Amino acid sequence: MTNNNTGQLMGVNIVVTHKNGKPAIELRALTTNPFLIKTLLGCGYRNVPVVVMPKFSNMIASLNSAVEKGILVREGEQYFFTSDFENLI
Repeated sequence: MTNNNTGQLMGVNIVVTHKNGKPAIELRALTTNPFLIKTLLGCGYRNVPVVVMPKFSNMIASLNSAVEKGILVREGEQYFFTSDFENLI
């Protein structure tokens, strides 16, 4: 999300996890920026969409976790979605 006053971008961390026995991801973000707080609450109140910029806090650990949970498969230095996910995109 871009802060129009300062041009700051608020990243959302991707956390690979499991939910109800299925692979899942959580999107987490925390801000103390008053402008972003006001903007996000206003968007929620008015049902206005927010653009999310996902990022990894530790890309290698996240990719390895996605492999462990059956979301990705690693072949050499490349990652591919497993058959459960490849036809969804």
